[in-house]
Amino acid sequence: MEYNINAVLTALFGEIATVATGLNPRGGWDASGSAFPSGASKGDYWIVSDAGTTDGATFAVGDWLI
Repeated sequence: MEYNINAVLTALFGEIATVATGLNPRGGWDASGSAFPSGASKGDYWIVSDAGTTDGATFAVGDWLI
């Protein structure tokens, strides 16, 4: 049940962010994979789902990659 509530809240926050900022939510990003997401366009953003370091930058869970 908690998972379903979190999924709805995440979708809602993504829609609000798109309207308010012009940013495009692209979902979670696993920073422990040591590679940035491919195919990014202007305004795309990801929220870090798993902490890690990529190209010398350290990311914590909840950080945004824009």
